[in-house]
Amino acid sequence: MLAQSNLAIYPNPCIDMFYVSVTDQNALGSEISITNSIGELIWVEKLNSLNQAIAVNHFSKGIYIVKISNNQSSSSKKLIIN
Repeated sequence: MLAQSNLAIYPNPCIDMFYVSVTDQNALGSEISITNSIGELIWVEKLNSLNQAIAVNHFSKGIYIVKISNNQSSSSKKLIIN
């Protein structure tokens, strides 16, 4: 189960990189997706570690939604890129 309390995104706001941190080993293999403020899917990759770095230096400044999902559940957080 991907509970909101098991997901952290930092630093937030970020400039060129942020980290997705989960506390539950069962979350490994889940999908990380990033959508922009109008709902367009910008980035997708698999969660391969409990503390995974994601480079966003090629993203425009703005507000994004980072979502972690698997077959059972999902959790999302807001990310600000400066």
